[in-house]
Amino acid sequence: MLVAIICIVTDSGTAYGQDAVILGASDVGRSTKDWLAMQRDNRAAAPTQPVFGDVASLAYQRYLDSFKNKIPDSMSSQLGAVGGMSGGGQGGQ
Repeated sequence: MLVAIICIVTDSGTAYGQDAVILGASDVGRSTKDWLAMQRDNRAAAPTQPVFGDVASLAYQRYLDSFKNKIPDSMSSQLGAVGGMSGGGQGGQ
């Protein structure tokens, strides 16, 4: 009985389809190269979908409004003051 329980506990990953797969460094590199090639070649892209009506108008207006704001020379002086958040490891510590 004890042996049966030990087998069930140690095989629980297999029962849920979670077989342990150990990848070597060459497998990871190959997988990464395959993913990058798929993105570069656009092999897994979904078909484009149109944006209709109010959503398109609001998105375009937001795009146009983005040109009203000047790009700041530096962000470090303002990050700590916005909502109490800090970024880049500066301020708020």
